[in-house]
Amino acid sequence: MFSLFEDHEQELSRRFLDFLATKRNVRLLGRSVPDGEKRAPTFSFVVDGVKSQDIPPRLEPFKVAVRAGHFYAYRLPLGLGLDPEDGVVRASMAHYTTIEEVDRLIQGLDQIL
Repeated sequence: MFSLFEDHEQELSRRFLDFLATKRNVRLLGRSVPDGEKRAPTFSFVVDGVKSQDIPPRLEPFKVAVRAGHFYAYRLPLGLGLDPEDGVVRASMAHYTTIEEVDRLIQGLDQIL
């Protein structure tokens, strides 16, 4: 049964990672492969020229929730050369996330990036 969860999460990851790969102004933090053995379906990224804190409220009309910040790891964005006060955008997916929800996230990001 857990393999069904993993397969679904990998499909969600593949869909989202494929989208991010088309955006030259997006820097993904972490691995860019949808392999469940190598990463969880939680994605942190920054967008050149856009504050991370500005992205979550702009996605609200698409009825998707992402968060922005340093997530209690203040030194990590600092070590990556990022503004720790602005942090990163984080989108998390799980076995109960639908493909339609990921598509709404992609649609919203496509419009604001």
